[in-house]
Amino acid sequence: MTGAMEVLVFPRVYAVHAARLIAGSPVFLRGRVSLREEEDAKLILEDAMTLPERAAGPMEERLASSGGYEGRGRGQRGASTPAPSSKAGVYLRVPSMDDAITDRARLLLQIFDGSYPVYFKAEDTGKMLRAPRSLWCDPNQVLLRELGVTLGSENVKKLD
Repeated sequence: MTGAMEVLVFPRVYAVHAARLIAGSPVFLRGRVSLREEEDAKLILEDAMTLPERAAGPMEERLASSGGYEGRGRGQRGASTPAPSSKAGVYLRVPSMDDAITDRARLLLQIFDGSYPVYFKAEDTGKMLRAPRSLWCDPNQVLLRELGVTLGSENVKKLD
């Protein structure tokens, strides 16, 4: 996916992430989308990671281990959100691990970065594979709907 979007950064968030926000450098951003009539969509920044930081694991793990920004943004696991059980996760049935549809599902999972494990069941081999932590997700309604559109709703299950 490619494209451009305006990102709105408030001073407190900028103070935390200024070193990561360098013109021309790729970054992984998380925030809320602001939609208003007669305006293009904007991302209101809540967190930023460099690509090497992103490769090291989901934002929640980085935030929890560093003690920084925990619980301030939306979508982050707080005291009111229970930890997933050992069988909890998002289960996806895919035609093959090398299929273009599976690649699209991977892109969606990367966008909705989180702490829920993801499991792929490959139809061609019959194997169940746990995705690497970089593909673990925040299984919200938007992600589950988009995965359902991509893979077929019967091929997407969330267990708590």
